Amino acid sequence: MNKDLLISYHKLYGFTVLKDLFPNLIVFGQSFGYFTLATIVSFNPQTDVEEVVREYEEIGYNCNKKTYQTEEEAHMDLYEHFFKVELSKQRAQNEYSSYCTRQSEKLGSKYKYVDSPFLIDDFQDKHGLVDLLCSTVLNTDEPVLCIIEAAAGYGKTCAAYELYRKLSSIEKIAPLFIELSKNRSAKLFRYVLLDEIDRKYSHIKADTVQNEIEAGLVPLIIDGFDELLSKAVNQIDSVSSFDDDFEQAETMLDTIVALLKGKARIFLTSRKSSIFCGSKYEDWLQQHLNQFQVKRVSLNEPNIRDWLGDDKITVLNRHSVPLSEICNPVILSYLRNTDVKTLDSDEVTSDSIIRKYFDMLLKRETERQDLPMDVSEQYELFKKLAGEMVGFDITSEQKDFIADLIKEIYDLEVIRQRAVGNKPSIDELAFKLAGHVLLDRVFPTRDSIGFINDFVFGILIGDYLISAGNSLVTISPRFVDFAVTAYSVQSSDKRKELYSALCRFIGGSIYYSLIMDIKLLHTLSKNYEQMQLSTQEFGPPFLFDSQFKFIECVFNQCNFSHIVIVPECFEKCTFINCEFLECNFIMAKNASIDNAFYGCKGHERFLEACVYSESDSEDGEVNFEKKVLEQFWPIGKNYTQDRCTYRTLLAGFSPKDSNSINEAINSLKRKSIITRRGQYYYLETKTKLTEIREILGEHKDNEVKNAGLYA
Repeated sequence: MNKDLLISYHKLYGFTVLKDLFPNLIVFGQSFGYFTLATIVSFNPQTDVEEVVREYEEIGYNCNKKTYQTEEEAHMDLYEHFFKVELSKQRAQNEYSSYCTRQSEKLGSKYKYVDSPFLIDDFQDKHGLVDLLCSTVLNTDEPVLCIIEAAAGYGKTCAAYELYRKLSSIEKIAPLFIELSKNRSAKLFRYVLLDEIDRKYSHIKADTVQNEIEAGLVPLIIDGFDELLSKAVNQIDSVSSFDDDFEQAETMLDTIVALLKGKARIFLTSRKSSIFCGSKYEDWLQQHLNQFQVKRVSLNEPNIRDWLGDDKITVLNRHSVPLSEICNPVILSYLRNTDVKTLDSDEVTSDSIIRKYFDMLLKRETERQDLPMDVSEQYELFKKLAGEMVGFDITSEQKDFIADLIKEIYDLEVIRQRAVGNKPSIDELAFKLAGHVLLDRVFPTRDSIGFINDFVFGILIGDYLISAGNSLVTISPRFVDFAVTAYSVQSSDKRKELYSALCRFIGGSIYYSLIMDIKLLHTLSKNYEQMQLSTQEFGPPFLFDSQFKFIECVFNQCNFSHIVIVPECFEKCTFINCEFLECNFIMAKNASIDNAFYGCKGHERFLEACVYSESDSEDGEVNFEKKVLEQFWPIGKNYTQDRCTYRTLLAGFSPKDSNSINEAINSLKRKSIITRRGQYYYLETKTKLTEIREILGEHKDNEVKNAGLYA
């Protein structure tokens, strides 16, 4: 038994040592207002503690007897008692059930979680994300930061709640769920985090909760990590880059890094944005690689067959509805709960499906709340409300505030006069509309109101931007994401209208320009140079056209599927761990195309089209194994980097060297000098130091000695 560790565990939970009779027993004391507790801890079941119990009862202590064999047994007992683990698990299950109920009410039918296809650490699958995360993240002794990214409305929160439910079913685990979009009580992430911890565990000190997070007993799920980032798009100047965007998130990430010790498991969800792209993110990641693992998960477009089944897909295909244009979880949920006969009509289009979805919600609300407003009036009101929320840069607010906004933006007196019988007051009508089906309490324990889902919000934002002209001055990136993602399922004409409305906001942001090209135009509108894209999908209905291209761009874990690729649209680009699934390639004609492929799949025909210009030729023999190892152990350094990402291993190499670098990496793997686990490559210094020294050469001798790796 380690007495010091035992005492430190008790001090963590607010105890002081009243009497130390180690190795027989220790008496710990704690006060709660007028209540005082003495815990007599013995280390042998045969130890007689009754005299000590009487001693402390006589001076007013309530006594509690404990017997522990190990200090870890004491730690777990304290944890389970103070965190009320079983009650915490029940609370998590109740919060999950409440979320499902709210989703069912919004859908008008029973909510059921449907897996999204996903990409994680160069592994792509269609099902089982939550089980995979629980097995891979929990079964490691290292701290893990797991970043789950998806477009707005593509199921991040659904996945987060499924993860919450799964974790809460695991023995001795008490997960903590935080929704940043639902808590804007402070602008600084650190204080929002502390506020949420205090709200869930008001009876436990924050540093105690932090300790158990680090011990891996309290996995932390932070939903909507990007919600506190609200930099207006038109404030991004012409030299804006991914690095500028990452700087906004870096202080928030550093707050999380402070918790990533021991066996901490922290899950973040974030909209797919430029936060985790660029050299500064890569530098930040490389800086912390020896401290914790980072897992990147990208939720991809839903699998329509999983949602709709063969019969509905056949009907939609028969009426020429482009399935790629309805690939949004909200619309798919609506269609899943719509009978086949309703869909079997020549009038069914992507636009009509969206219109009928809104009509269904608004007609139902007219009856439910006895509203003297028709569908078009309701829609116009909430379109204006969406625009006001964009102007205020908010996704939710107190119900009173929303009601006041409604009174300002719409003439409710006209509506009030239509009411039959006792006419409501303006305030009563505004408050009734603040409880409309398009709005919802965003967190069940707080009176904060927002739109029911990102898709509804996005469609309303898009319609507002098209109709508002120049009345809106700024718009935050998240609202651009909402609008662009929602409008990606609209017809070509509607998409082009939104594109024109958004162009004046995005300024020099190449990231948002590209996202608009992909989701709204379905083709490139200009050349893109020196971009770094991560987990981006390129698939139908996107089309490449040789008129515009990517130049010196890096594609990391990007997915190209069921698409025609024009190699001439890529010049001196680098593809890392990308997948080309059932793609057709239009071969280049008399063009010099320099592209590099590392760890890619299905790119062979693309590679055939790439020819390297003579200007890139280099005289002399290059030892590429040495070059790769120097990424782990840079010249001039007397220490090694234990692990590197694939991208780090490739730093500084030209496209023409891609095959040589791949061969060097594979050769080092065969020799067991480096090993790959997940997205990382590890240098085996303990067993392969002699071979490493031979490859690096004699100039490393002094550095090896200084590192203390051999005598």
